[in-house]
Amino acid sequence: MFSRAAAVVISPVAVARHSWFHDPKQPFVQGAALVNEGYLLSVIVDMTDALSQPRSPASPGPSSRLHHSGWLPANAAIHEAFRRDLGQLLATTASRRAVRARWIVFCDQLRFHLGAEDAALWPPVQVKLTGDPADLALVEAMRDEHQLIEPVLTAIDEAFTVNTSTDHLRELLTRLHTTLSGHFAHEEAEALPLASEIMSEGELARITRTITRMGGRTRAAVMMPWALADASADVRSLVLRQLPATWRVLYRAAWLPRYRRNTPVL
Repeated sequence: MFSRAAAVVISPVAVARHSWFHDPKQPFVQGAALVNEGYLLSVIVDMTDALSQPRSPASPGPSSRLHHSGWLPANAAIHEAFRRDLGQLLATTASRRAVRARWIVFCDQLRFHLGAEDAALWPPVQVKLTGDPADLALVEAMRDEHQLIEPVLTAIDEAFTVNTSTDHLRELLTRLHTTLSGHFAHEEAEALPLASEIMSEGELARITRTITRMGGRTRAAVMMPWALADASADVRSLVLRQLPATWRVLYRAAWLPRYRRNTPVL
């Protein structure tokens, strides 16, 4: 299924032959030069939907529920992307403009990630834990740790606004590194395994879908290439399989190339 859709993306001739593309109101350039990206992508989306067939999911055992749902690979890739960016922000000698551009993306993704967990992940987990004070306390600890992160993000935002010294900025980024690393370690060692244990495959899949809807295609267009830029091929495949078929095509045809073009090197 996907190979046929991918062929549409990489073959301008195939797209040009499509009857929808010969709209006289749309620009057309002979050969491979297709201008009006939005119209081209709409054609790709429509054609991919027509070619896509439903997948037949396997039946995973309890130990693989998070992997099958897409939650663990996606969350792991996102956590690693935060670690990657923060390490680069701390070590870079790039221009302040480049550093700020990378910070803006990092900070936006982190705020969304923490907010999505608070809104879509921890509430259903808490419902399952009713009557279990110790595990409920663990979930509350996740929320409390999120609250510790936001003031540091705000301080760094302000430091960029007033063009603070490099030393002060590095001090703030180091504080964020310590706070965020501790939170991720705690979540990965205790909270996510707990979610895997008590939530069914269907419940985990619903959480994934809820978070996907919260961000929508606009956020996915930035988040997916950012999060998967340095992920292994296996993780990348697991995460992309959770996306709608049209989004997978857009990831390869537009989102990833745009990310590579526009992301400053640190």
